[in-house]
This record gives sequence, C-alpha cells and structure tokens, in this order.
Amino acid sequence: MEFAGYGYRRVKKELEIKGVVVGDKKVLNIMRQHNLLCRKKKRFKIQTTDSNHALRVYPNLLSNFVPIGVNEVWVSDITYVGLGSKDEFVYLATVLDMFSRKVVGWHLWFDLSEDLVVGALANALKGRIV
Repeated sequence: MEFAGYGYRRVKKELEIKGVVVGDKKVLNIMRQHNLLCRKKKRFKIQTTDSNHALRVYPNLLSNFVPIGVNEVWVSDITYVGLGSKDEFVYLATVLDMFSRKVVGWHLWFDLSEDLVVGALANALKGRIV
C-alpha cells in the first residue's frame, strides 16, 4: 500500500479493487491482530497542564488506597468544554466520590481561577454532607 495511514475501510476498498472479496470486520480484525490500525493524534485546543515547571510536585498519597465506603475519599479533576464556536470554551471542575465513582459536585467557570475549584467543592459539600 502507498500510505501507512490507511484505515480498515480504505484497505477493504483497495482489496475490492484488486478483486479480493472480504468483509469489513475481517479486515479490521486482521489489521488489529497485526497492530496495523492507525491512531489519530488528539489535538487539544488549549493546554491545561504544564508539567515543565520548577514548582513542587506532590505525590499521589492514595495511589494504592481502596475506599470502603461513600464519602471516605473525594477526588477532583478539571477539563474544558467547547462551546458553539471553536474558540469558545469554559472550564469544568468535578468532585467525585472515589468509592461510588459518582460526581458529587461540579462547577463551570470561564477561567482557571480558584473560583472554579471552590465552586465545585462548595457544590459537593452542599449536596453530600448531612
């Protein structure tokens, strides 16, 4: 084949042109077995993580921890959500219960300020603590 980036559909089409009759799934399975499927690179609009800094990096103290009940450990994450146009987005902070894996709090905000994470934590506290 001329191009290394051929997907299974394109390979099937090439085979049909050359007179080989084969199904989509068969080509897909063979390409998967031989590690020939191409993976698209994700292109992120903005960079939200900067690992190249001189600030202290804190270890994950809960990497081997297994919670035994709800509300024992909460974890959080931040991502961004694209809006209508390709240049518009908001940040989303979530707080999840590590045991139930459910979102217990979230907050949308326009920038990566403390309002984003404080809002998510306040939302979680309001909904979960009795």
